Amino acid sequence: DQQSFANVGIPVVDVVDAQFGPMGTGYDAMGKYHHSNQDTMDKVSEHSLTVVGQTVLLAVDMIDGQS
Repeated sequence: DQQSFANVGIPVVDVVDAQFGPMGTGYDAMGKYHHSNQDTMDKVSEHSLTVVGQTVLLAVDMIDGQS
């Protein structure tokens, strides 16, 4: 979880699909799987992970180019 890194001063970005999985009154605003025992790798979208990875790499390249 990103919070343990943030707690020791490491910058973090929490990237999550807020509409993935069942939503409802019994779950937090992020859905049934968020921060639960069911928040497992089989709930990760390969496509979404690719998009996020490419975005992070582009951002790092852009930040690095500013130095």
